[in-house]
Amino acid sequence: MKHLVIEQNTHGRDFFISDIHGQKAKFERALAKVEFSPEQGDRLFCVGDLIDRGTNNLQILGNQKHWAYFYSIIGNHELMLIDEFEERPLNQSFGIYGSGQPTTTHGMNGGKWFAKLRQSTRERVYQQIKNLPITIEVKTVWGTTGLVHAEVPLGHTSWPSFVEAVQTSTRVFEQALWGREIIRIAHEYDARGLDYPDTITQPIDGVDVVVHGHTLIKTPKRIGNRLYIDTGLETGELTILSAEAIFNHRLYA
Repeated sequence: MKHLVIEQNTHGRDFFISDIHGQKAKFERALAKVEFSPEQGDRLFCVGDLIDRGTNNLQILGNQKHWAYFYSIIGNHELMLIDEFEERPLNQSFGIYGSGQPTTTHGMNGGKWFAKLRQSTRERVYQQIKNLPITIEVKTVWGTTGLVHAEVPLGHTSWPSFVEAVQTSTRVFEQALWGREIIRIAHEYDARGLDYPDTITQPIDGVDVVVHGHTLIKTPKRIGNRLYIDTGLETGELTILSAEAIFNHRLYA
């Protein structure tokens, strides 16, 4: 899996969206809300979890594959699909709900649709998802936006160093797709009415803002120069933000 650098959009606007989870109606409402127009040069960047939970997984994957302006990184749900297809032993669970029937981690988390596909379709889906980058870096007129699904782990204060580490370290890779440590700390301090500690607000150098999904929230949340935007299950609607909104600190498109 790779890191992708996208140069500045000289024709239209850039938008960032999170955790679509195979839900076509929510996805289309989000695009309509901002009057998304690829014909005018608009581009779309998803911070992972294109699939699972919803019923339109193949349609969303088809859009991502065939729309030249629709980019996505890999999320933990894509990783679970890869693990299932590759039959990794740790991904196998048996009788998890007392049914006595074998299932998988992916199947337990909204991925049963994948097991029902023909093998040739499963192969195509797997190849598409396996080729998604782990991280994307988007150049904009306002600054540089980094995308990684869950978090840049604590202790990683340099975006270039993190991008390198996520390619070489299994531990960093897993935290990047599954971690919730930083936002968990923020929630604990919120509950106590305290200012966040410097350990989680220290900016990540080498990038102006990093956008994350993965962790369910009611409204987009900033922690230092990290921005969490996964509102799809909490509010029933996907958050979609323009680059201008992100850099002007307006948490709406």
